[in-house]
Amino acid sequence: MKNSAKPIIILIITFFFTLTNFAQSESDVVAMLNGDEKKGNVTAISDEEITFIYNGETLEYKLKSKDVNKNYVCQR
Repeated sequence: MKNSAKPIIILIITFFFTLTNFAQSESDVVAMLNGDEKKGNVTAISDEEITFIYNGETLEYKLKSKDVNKNYVCQR
């Protein structure tokens, strides 16, 4: 019985890590008032700006909150 439990435990652990990686790979979408959609990761939100990193980049951009469409909701 002990030998048959190892593959099941390994399978569960592998599934967990695969699921975690998949969830983290999705992008945020920020809709701007001018119609543009910015795809990447939101790293911070304040009353005046949104800190954002585009997919495939490491540079942080600051988007003015007044330029963002507040009625747009992006579901991950």
